Amino acid sequence: MTDTRTPDPGQGGRPRSRPWRRLTTALAACALAATGLAATPAGAAGQAAWEPGPAPMTTPWTDQVPVDDPLPEYPRPQLTRPDWAGLNGLWDFAVTDADAGVPDSFDEQIRVPFVAESALSGIQRKITPDDKLWYQREFTVPEDWDGRDVKLNFGGSDWQTTVWVNGEKAGEHKGGFDAFDFTVTDHLEAGANTVTVSVWDPTQHGGGAVGKQRQDDEHDIEPHPGGGIWYTAASGIWQTVWLEPVAPAHITRLDLTPELGDETLRATVHAEGAEGREVRVTVLDGGKEVGTATGAAGEELSVSVPDPRLWSPDDPFLYDVRAELPPAGDAPGDEVGSYAGMRSIGLKKIDGVQRPVLNGEFVFQTGTLDQGYWPDGLYTAPTDEALKYDLQAHKDLGFNMVRKHIKVEPQRWFHWADKLARRVRRPGAAHRGPRVVPGRRLQLRGPGRHGGAERPLHRAPRRHPPGPDAGRPLRLRLHRDHRRGERGQRPAHLRPAGRQGRPGPGPRRQPGADRRLPRPARRGHPAHRREPLPAGHHRGPHREVPPPRGRPRLDRPGHRGERRHPQGRRHLQGGPRPR
Repeated sequence: MTDTRTPDPGQGGRPRSRPWRRLTTALAACALAATGLAATPAGAAGQAAWEPGPAPMTTPWTDQVPVDDPLPEYPRPQLTRPDWAGLNGLWDFAVTDADAGVPDSFDEQIRVPFVAESALSGIQRKITPDDKLWYQREFTVPEDWDGRDVKLNFGGSDWQTTVWVNGEKAGEHKGGFDAFDFTVTDHLEAGANTVTVSVWDPTQHGGGAVGKQRQDDEHDIEPHPGGGIWYTAASGIWQTVWLEPVAPAHITRLDLTPELGDETLRATVHAEGAEGREVRVTVLDGGKEVGTATGAAGEELSVSVPDPRLWSPDDPFLYDVRAELPPAGDAPGDEVGSYAGMRSIGLKKIDGVQRPVLNGEFVFQTGTLDQGYWPDGLYTAPTDEALKYDLQAHKDLGFNMVRKHIKVEPQRWFHWADKLARRVRRPGAAHRGPRVVPGRRLQLRGPGRHGGAERPLHRAPRRHPPGPDAGRPLRLRLHRDHRRGERGQRPAHLRPAGRQGRPGPGPRRQPGADRRLPRPARRGHPAHRREPLPAGHHRGPHREVPPPRGRPRLDRPGHRGERRHPQGRRHLQGGPRPR
């Protein structure tokens, strides 16, 4: 009988025992009981024994990563189901030209979910936009999943991912940071099934979110001087891959928003194929029911949470949440687990100064700009314990906030942040040279579109990137890479339409004219070392400016020249500086 207990996200949560159908191939004797799934790389026979690469710098967890079942914890803590099967481990692997089809043979093996450039993957070599990565392995579906749809889930794969099951295309996804899934029920066969995945990653040469990844001649996978602020690229699958059975009508997402004013938790249960059906949401404290509410799927429910225990940095208490889609006639139901913290975030004037407040009180935020890179796994932490340790170290050092920089972390990282009382601010992953349509505002697609907003503590993961905190969008702050193209210039529609510099108005734009106007020359720029000016004149940002009237001003040397006395620029023209 299948273990139907909801896995505890904080403890890895995989059911300890569950019967599985045996493999019908000659590899049936190698069923992996620890992972709960009988699976093996499709072409493992005849390949050399797999070994990880040498990490440029090891961590305490580098040698603790299992070969067959890395990162075995349940990957989606805010939307848990009791039945699931992980596909992490060794996959057959090959690299072809970017425009090639499925290769005839897979001569290598890679440990999923570590990217090909990392040491923990076992590949550890540079990938370019001219390459396409290929993954393949076999799996079987448990007999007790009959009658339910089977979803193939990817926590994250960078960047264009295409999936085939038994030679039939199951779907395609573009994006490096958001989770996605495909329903593969119609592609399955009795016994062994083969899943094949291709990934093409253009990194900064494409139009997607890349953060600080770089993929060119100056940035190799080995540490070397001259890399600047850029990091090794992370190509291919970098988060957990797993199978999950769902009913034809099933829950897809939970939106949970606390309202401390009336002591309720506002819950919206999104479901697929559940039109006209009711859902039920229950809030629990240590297994004891606190409140429950029933209503239509897709509508907001108010669950009473009397005298709530508030989430705070000193007491990060989390309530358990259960969402149910009860059976309707012959149609089976669905049930998922989640959690929520009761807190409020807002703005409040304190001593005449506008301050961000948590639960109505000002909490001074101190934290780090966290990059989220690992020397052995690059984008992927070696173990779940490593994820937890990183955040625990922030807490032990006295910080109460983490600003997640140029990356969207796996959902388990946010789970540990919630449990360890870390407030998280993240601008998402930076785009590199987004395509700009004249006359339109810049639209950021994919992760990072709510740049600068604090991530939602109480919202279960969407099928697409999460929105702003608790439905209260903060001011959109675009990352500098969003605002400037590859030459360091702002996209045309983000430049000021009128005054390009002071003094005097800038040139008028003509329809169809080139919008890439030159930026003002800075101090030390060759523009400042041109032929001498006429007596009594000095240069402004775009034109020669006559001397000011009235009392002369001797500004600091770094000033750009607006209303400056001519003597104040003699040091830039080779003359002595006035005393």
